[in-house]
Amino acid sequence: MKKFNFRALLFGFLERLDAMIKIIGDKIVIPGFGGFSLYYIGNFFITGLSKGSFTIRAKSVTYSLFSAIFPLLIFGFSLIPFIPIPGFQDTLMEVITEMLPPAIYEVFFDTISDTILNPSGTLLSFGIITSLFFASNGILAIIEAFNASFHHVDRRNLVSKRLISIAMVLILCTLIFAAMTVIIGGSKYIDHLATHHTTIADSTFWYVCLHIAKWLIIVLLYFMAISFLYYLAPSKKSRYKFISPGAILATIVQILCSSGFSFYLNNFANYNKIYGSLGTIIIVLMLLYLTSISLILGFELNLSIMSGKQSDAEEKQREKDRFEMWKRNHVFSNKFIRE
Repeated sequence: MKKFNFRALLFGFLERLDAMIKIIGDKIVIPGFGGFSLYYIGNFFITGLSKGSFTIRAKSVTYSLFSAIFPLLIFGFSLIPFIPIPGFQDTLMEVITEMLPPAIYEVFFDTISDTILNPSGTLLSFGIITSLFFASNGILAIIEAFNASFHHVDRRNLVSKRLISIAMVLILCTLIFAAMTVIIGGSKYIDHLATHHTTIADSTFWYVCLHIAKWLIIVLLYFMAISFLYYLAPSKKSRYKFISPGAILATIVQILCSSGFSFYLNNFANYNKIYGSLGTIIIVLMLLYLTSISLILGFELNLSIMSGKQSDAEEKQREKDRFEMWKRNHVFSNKFIRE
């Protein structure tokens, strides 16, 4: 009786699976991939992740973002009391109450409410200096994580990187403020329309459509923030165009991870029961870690597309050089024979 060889069967299955993936992947060409197949770009993408210390870079970015997030929030919240819009501060507190998980809300409520409702010029001036420094450290960590990619080399000096980091902080603050304005102003505008227009008040369809439009704008602002980061943070040689497949991938991954993690926290996790107040810090770190993963994944995809283009161009140049060499040798041989 022939002995059953499970190992040979497994390797045979994996070989057939790899061949099938290659056949299917070679036929799939995604817009933005430079005309190359999904399988071709996927090889560069997997190589970049496996040889570029992917998880270590994500953890490094998480730590730096955790150090940067609190001064940045202090700076942003310090500006809010000076916004001359009636009822803006109270509405913002209501939105924060709805959006934050209860564990985070209970820990930071007193600090947030005091900062938002009580203007302080001293806190604002102190916040500008500290937030720019620590927040730019967070952006610098992201730049260094990009630099650690297997496909990427950056030769810029520290001053140049620091200036880019500060510029990115200001851009991100502007986009965050725009997102908050859309959240607060959009909700008020939708309620106003529902109150004064019977068509919207009587139609659940239009009411839902307006809320979907509001969140689509917020997603677009998040996509723009990632696009600015991918466009400004890398060196010019590794810079992709503003609207990139990597930014789209990072946005989608971030939305899926945040939604999945939120669902997990609301239905299964018991961090507060197990860790007490430390559970809040664990939740924040997990969210920042998921954000870091999505950012590095998107950047690696952009670099993989660029590496694929460069490899294809080099291969075409080598073929051209081989043809030129063959042509010269062929001409020389014919000339030698005739002589």
